[in-house]
Amino acid sequence: MHQPNKTCVVSLVERGGNARSLVLDRVTSKNLYGAIMDHVQDGSTVVTDDFLGYRSMPKIYKHKSVKHCAEEYVRREKDMDVHTNTVESKFSLLKRGIVGTFHQISKKHLPLYLAEFDHRFNHRKDTDGARTVSALKCAEGKRLTLKPLKKGDGRSVRLRIWRDAGSLVFVASDEVFRLLETGQKDVWAIGVPKSDVSSRRNHASK
Repeated sequence: MHQPNKTCVVSLVERGGNARSLVLDRVTSKNLYGAIMDHVQDGSTVVTDDFLGYRSMPKIYKHKSVKHCAEEYVRREKDMDVHTNTVESKFSLLKRGIVGTFHQISKKHLPLYLAEFDHRFNHRKDTDGARTVSALKCAEGKRLTLKPLKKGDGRSVRLRIWRDAGSLVFVASDEVFRLLETGQKDVWAIGVPKSDVSSRRNHASK
């Protein structure tokens, strides 16, 4: 049931694999099937709860469901356990992040938060270092900008060189730079190739 003050999110999780989360305008059969068909391989087994919107699942999938309304949460069928515990545990991480850390998220920026938690889940077996490198690679070719919701004046985040480490330099915004200079240990700077910084400087001076 759609509630005007709530934003609809659907998560698709492959058992033992990756997750992908999407924002939906409304939770309807059409929107749910569209998300599934866009991101789930034909012939896959799709496991859901007993929500009415899943009743007419496209025939290209094998559909199994558990009846939460009848207090059924897991059922053994031949070679698999039918349950939605995997996606529900993934959702709990998102909910804890919102309640415990972010507190409030606008619908406009919700897809970015979903992408962050999907990335955390998909790289849950990686080391912290490998997970960080993977996240930085996702930012390649993208520009970080800030646009205050109230003022509406877009402005770029100016990055300054904090530390030179040979072929790699660490950059940070002005605000983070000030914290780093005061010895803050819980603040991150981003490492980028020095050649990239040099090329950006030359482009800006033209």
